[in-house]
Amino acid sequence: MIERVEKSNKIYPIYYGLSSDLVFWIAINTLFLSTVKNLSAFQINSLTTISTILAIVLYFFASKIINKIGNITSVRLANLLLLLSSLLLTFSKSYFLLLLGQILYEFAFVFKAIDSVILIKNLKYLKKEEKYLEIKNKGTTIYSLITMIISLISGFLFNINPYLPMFICVFICIINLILSMFIVEADTKEKTNMKRNIKISKLVMYIILIYSLLYGIVVIGQNNAKLFMQYRLNEVVSIEKTAIILSFIVFASRLVRLISNLTFMKIYNVLKNKIIILMEFLLLVSYVLFVIGNFIKNGIIAALIMAIGFIIFLWLRDPIENLLTELLMKNSKVDERERTIIYFQFFRKLITFLLSMIATLILLKFEMVYVYGLFTIIVFMYIPLIINFYKLLK
Repeated sequence: MIERVEKSNKIYPIYYGLSSDLVFWIAINTLFLSTVKNLSAFQINSLTTISTILAIVLYFFASKIINKIGNITSVRLANLLLLLSSLLLTFSKSYFLLLLGQILYEFAFVFKAIDSVILIKNLKYLKKEEKYLEIKNKGTTIYSLITMIISLISGFLFNINPYLPMFICVFICIINLILSMFIVEADTKEKTNMKRNIKISKLVMYIILIYSLLYGIVVIGQNNAKLFMQYRLNEVVSIEKTAIILSFIVFASRLVRLISNLTFMKIYNVLKNKIIILMEFLLLVSYVLFVIGNFIKNGIIAALIMAIGFIIFLWLRDPIENLLTELLMKNSKVDERERTIIYFQFFRKLITFLLSMIATLILLKFEMVYVYGLFTIIVFMYIPLIINFYKLLK
C-alpha cells in the first residue's frame, strides 16, 4: 500500500496541473463560441450564469453523493465529466447541448475538490503532512506553465483550424481520466461521518471566509481587466495594435504566474503566515492601479499601469488557493475534511457569483472604473478581517 500511495503522490502534481481546468478551452472559449458556434454575447454569458447557479445548488447535495460513492470515485467522476464536457462543447451544434457541456464542466469541479482531501490523507498515512503545500505548489506550477504555453500557441492553432485547440483539449481530458486511475487513497481506517452535523471552529470559518473573499475579488478583477485595458488602448491605437499589446500583457501575466509558483515556497518559508498580510496589500495595490489608470490621459501609459495590476492578480491567484487550502486541511478534524472542503468550494463559488452579479449590475449604468472603485473600497474593508485572521493563526 505504501508504494501505491507514494506513486499516487508523485503523479498528483502532473495530474493536478493538467486537470485544473479545460486547457485550451479557457484560452479560446468566447472566441470559439462566438465564431464557430455562432452564439451571441447574451447566450455566451447565459451559459456561465445558468451552469454556475446549478453548480451552487449541487453543493447542497454533494456531501451525500461523495459519501455514497467515495473519494476516489468522486475524483474519477470529475474527470469523466470534464471529458464529456469537452466533447459536448467541441461537437455540439445546439445551444442546449452546449449548455449541458457547460453544466457538466461546473459540476466536475464540485467533485474534483476532493482530490485535496485524498492528498492530505495520503501524506498523513506516510507521516509527511508538511509536504502538502510543496506538492500542491508543484501542481499549480505545472498548470501555470501549461497555461503560459497555451496563451502563446492557442491563437495560431485556432487560425489553422478552429477545432484544433479543442481536439487537443479532449485528448488531454482522456489523459487526465487515465491519470486519475492511478490516484489512490490510503486506508487509514478513519471513517468520515458525512451524515451528522459538524461544528466548524472559528478559525476554520475564518479560513473559508477569507479564501472566498480574496479569491472572489481576484477573479472579478482579473475577468474585467482585459476589457478595461482594451477600452483605454482603443482610444489611441487601432484594434490590431490593441490585440498585440493585450497578447503581450496576457503572456507577461502568465509568466509572472509561473514565477509566483516557482518562488512561493521560498517566500512562504521566510514570511510564514505573514504572507496573508502581503497578499491583502498587493490586492489593494492592484485595484488602486486600475483606478489610477482610468484617470491617466495617455491611453497607452494608462493601460500599462493597469497591466501591473492585472499581473498582480495572476501572481496572487495560486498562492491564495494553495495556502488557504493547506490551512483548512491542517485545522479541520480528520473525519470532517470532506465536508469542510465542500463548504470551502461552495462559499468560493457563491461569493464569486455574488460579486460578479454586483459588477454586472454596476456596468448596466456606469463605466468600468466604478466597478474597480467600489471593489477597492471592499478590499480596503478586508484589512481588519485579515489582521484578525493573522492573530488567530498565531
